[in-house]
Amino acid sequence: MEADIKKLNFDESDYPPLLRNAVNPPKNIFVRGGFSVFKKPIVAIVGTRKATQEGIKFARETAEDFVRIGFAVVSGLAYGVDAAAHEGALQAGGLTIAVLAHGLNMTYPKNHENLAREMVAKGGAVVSEYEADTPPYQNQFLDRNRIIAGLSLATLVIEAPIHSGALATARYAAEAGREVFVLPGPYYSKNYEGSHELIRKGARLITSFQNLKEDLAAITDLYPDIVFNDEVRETADELNDDEKIVLEAIDKLSGEARVDTLIEMIKLEPQELSRVITNLILNDKIIETANGLTIRR
Repeated sequence: MEADIKKLNFDESDYPPLLRNAVNPPKNIFVRGGFSVFKKPIVAIVGTRKATQEGIKFARETAEDFVRIGFAVVSGLAYGVDAAAHEGALQAGGLTIAVLAHGLNMTYPKNHENLAREMVAKGGAVVSEYEADTPPYQNQFLDRNRIIAGLSLATLVIEAPIHSGALATARYAAEAGREVFVLPGPYYSKNYEGSHELIRKGARLITSFQNLKEDLAAITDLYPDIVFNDEVRETADELNDDEKIVLEAIDKLSGEARVDTLIEMIKLEPQELSRVITNLILNDKIIETANGLTIRR
């Protein structure tokens, strides 16, 4: 099995470009599978091992949806949300990456050995920063989460209890300037305590795949070296309802639209208004001048 493992050094051209600019990137990674998957737009889907059936369903279906718009999916091969994300990507005929907390001469949990083999056989990859025979020590599971986040344009958190490793993945993503999306749940559910804390700290709340697609479309211009599916590029040109309302308000203010004035005119929370304005600027719909925001003509 060790003959199938390839070593990538930090300065090699095949080293994943997003990982190179992540928090504390590993000097070397070991890969079983192909390198081409690293050139695709990648999204992380993570969450608790003890996910509800609803959480598992959302993870699987969202992974399928991401694959259909040209993304690869990365996760940690654990039970629960991780496995559902990998399975959804494969079911839709897409590519998925597993980042492991041990050497690639083994698979943990062992029950997921066939899943790991399938993702490699279908063009994905299994990745680790550890030498082939390194066992799965506990501290390594948290460390590997920075690689999951580092490979990804964004991290989606589904059902994260307050001590979930998914929270570490979200933290690494935020520190690297990547997007963090969170699916909310019932206020009384322990499975969502960590998720809701992330939202309180500024992560983007999502309730549908359309939310994810719109928000990711808005940042495509930040990654000129990544080839996005045409559907994602087209979504970047579409306006959602909030963006239409804000554009209309800016137009009425004739080039002197300031945030405090917009807050008074529009029934949007300041944080949400700020997000909408950022998306409109990134999508070249508005520009910021000394007098305020104005429509780009």
